[in-house]
Amino acid sequence: LVFECGKNLALSGVGHIVVLTSGDDEIEDTYHNAELDDLGRAYERAARAEIGHNNGVKEDPTDVLVEFLQRLNPSVGVTKKSRTVLEAGKKMDGSILLSIDRPYSTQKHLNSLCRKCEMPFVSVETAGVYG
Repeated sequence: LVFECGKNLALSGVGHIVVLTSGDDEIEDTYHNAELDDLGRAYERAARAEIGHNNGVKEDPTDVLVEFLQRLNPSVGVTKKSRTVLEAGKKMDGSILLSIDRPYSTQKHLNSLCRKCEMPFVSVETAGVYG
């Protein structure tokens, strides 16, 4: 779902997209099983094909997402940052945090971090074929 949401944001012409990464993906992977996410994998495969990364080399999906979004709309800035930016309480003016398919405990944690940074927080989750 992150590739689809990112695509929609980039094509809508938002000024800047920040792809937030975390160091606890091992824990969160137990919540979202990417192997069972056919739609999400299809979007990622399409993004890899679009940017010419179909060579079977294992890449960080966030790097693929950043390059894909930059190619979709070069006038939109796209950067990748660590969650530590939020945890440090740094303000990111004009930013909105979009959390996708994260456990409830992670959503609550991200929401509290966003409140400290005075940043709007939106959380989405897929449920079945129709999301």
